[in-house]
Amino acid sequence: MAKKKGISLVVWLVVFLLLGAIYLVLQKSEKPEKIQATIFPWSQDEVVFISRSFNRTNTMEYTAFERRDSTWYMVFPVEEKAHPELLHRLLDNLGRIKSEQAFVVPHETNWSEYGFSPYLYRFVISNTRGEAFVMDIGSVSVGQNYYYVRLNQTETNYQVYTFNLVDLVQDQGAYRWPDIFDIPFDALERVVFFYEGAKAVELRTNTQGWEMVYPENRLLTNFSVKSMLLDFYPLQADHFLTTETKPLLLQRYGLSRPRYGVIFVGSGRTNSLWVSSQGKDGFLYAYSFERQGVFVVSESEVSTKWITQASQFRR
Repeated sequence: MAKKKGISLVVWLVVFLLLGAIYLVLQKSEKPEKIQATIFPWSQDEVVFISRSFNRTNTMEYTAFERRDSTWYMVFPVEEKAHPELLHRLLDNLGRIKSEQAFVVPHETNWSEYGFSPYLYRFVISNTRGEAFVMDIGSVSVGQNYYYVRLNQTETNYQVYTFNLVDLVQDQGAYRWPDIFDIPFDALERVVFFYEGAKAVELRTNTQGWEMVYPENRLLTNFSVKSMLLDFYPLQADHFLTTETKPLLLQRYGLSRPRYGVIFVGSGRTNSLWVSSQGKDGFLYAYSFERQGVFVVSESEVSTKWITQASQFRR
């Protein structure tokens, strides 16, 4: 009897030791270790496609970019050139991302503790060889210093400084092409300015150069017209708020009857800009016939440019 009791004690001791060992292994697996390593395996020149899924509160927002020759295009939700500077920074940052710490999360159910249910952002990146790389971004750490990052659905949870991912998590509308006016000045044939919904000034070219045809008929010097019109070309969309311009949406942003408007005509096409009296944080809401969506422009730039055209030609 004593012998059986001794055997039972040995068995229980072994069981407790095994449980303790398993517990220590599991504890160790989620203990961060300092691992400073670049986590993206390819160079910028190899990347040809990037998609980003953003798991918003009520919907999944999808954005995609594609490289055609040496130019990057946004291919979803609209198809147009991508913001050249921001895409360059995104690619540059992608290649520089380094983990500061890492730990193993062996059980899939535990990933939700780090914001992976399934993720906050998912990047799917393809290269010239047709290979794919998946990078998921979870929540921010308690100290607000790190994002949790998972690569290719593996067990390692990397911690990356939040400032290293700033250009990867911009608003969707910030990645869109910013230029509004792109008809070459020498190809312009007609320009019409509007104020409070009414035509204010109309300019046209003739055999001698430029002339005003509204509100009066008057010849103008090419220098005065060029110096004023060229001032509009640097005006850009700071970022887009929507991809639609439905009537109710325009009304919401005060664009059903814009305060300012201008149309450039030339080369068989138009460039237009319509600006609301409403906005916030130093920006005004705007849209263009040639672009999909409502965007914002600098309030100071808009008012300066319209004051310039008024002082030049409405005297």
